[in-house]
Order: sequence, then C-alpha cells, then structure tokens
Amino acid sequence: MTYTSAIKQFLAFIDKELRSVVLEDFQLWVRSLEMRYSSHMVKNKVNAIKSLLSFGQINETT
Repeated sequence: MTYTSAIKQFLAFIDKELRSVVLEDFQLWVRSLEMRYSSHMVKNKVNAIKSLLSFGQINETT
C-alpha cells in the first residue's frame, strides 16, 4: 500500500472535490475499508488520508 494508492482509493470512493469532503465521507470510507482489509491496512490507509487532509488544511490557510 502506498500513500498514492490510498489517496486514489479515497477520492474514487467519495467522488467529489477534496475541499468538499466532510467527516461523514471519511467515516463511511473507513467503515468500507474495515469490511475488506486488516486493521493494520486500514490504519495505514487512514493515516495517508489524514496526512493529505492536514496538508490541504495547512496550505489553504497560508
């Protein structure tokens, strides 16, 4: 699993612009992952998206 693949998977799942993502979108995605992947894999994917969202938030405020 790479950060890039996790991000692509997340964006395909939510099917909207990143700036429009809300917490519920993220939570639905995590639940869908939990049904298909090990907890370790879910954690890695979640961390990738958290990093992406944090980066976006930092860049939007600067």
